[in-house]
Parts: sequence; C-alpha cells; structure tokens
Amino acid sequence: MKKISWVLIITILVVGGIHAVTAKQSSGITGTVSPAEQVTAVLAIGSSDTIKTTLKDDHFVLAAGAGTYKLIIKAKLPYKDALLDNIIITEGKLVDVGAIQLKQ
Repeated sequence: MKKISWVLIITILVVGGIHAVTAKQSSGITGTVSPAEQVTAVLAIGSSDTIKTTLKDDHFVLAAGAGTYKLIIKAKLPYKDALLDNIIITEGKLVDVGAIQLKQ
C-alpha cells in the first residue's frame, strides 16, 4: 500500500510540473519590430524575471509567466531603444504588442 501511495504522489508531482512548464511556455509577449536589422535584443523585465531573445526576421516571441512586464527593444545607433511599459500577461495568454517602429 505504501508503494502505491508513493507512486501516486510522484505521478501527481510530475503531472503538475509538466502542466506548469506548459502554461509558462504558452504565456508571453509577441510582436514585430522594424527596421529589424537595427535590433540587437528584445528584453522583457518583470518583478522576478528578465527574459531575452532576438528577432527572427522581424518577429519576436518571449515566453513568460503571468505578471506585469516592461518590454525593451535594444537598437543600434542611430536608432533609439524602444520601451513599452505595463504589459500584463495572464497565464496561458500570448500578448501581441503589434508592430513597433524604431525611431532615430
């Protein structure tokens, strides 16, 4: 009986862990940036997370957990970094910030 209890507990923990990882992967921020060749990095900064990615063509996707984030698009000179504040992500939702145009 003890062996069955341990198997049940381990199974519950594994399934819960898989669910948590899947939920985080399906939550995040997406968008496009132009001119794409001027972007060096895309960062999302939250209260306990900092996530970094680069563009694929002109598109980015940042997987992030629920919370409020600041999005920073790091740009090469003469372009200026872009900043979007107060992006709210709910668990399981992908927030599309749309097209971001870098300014000189």
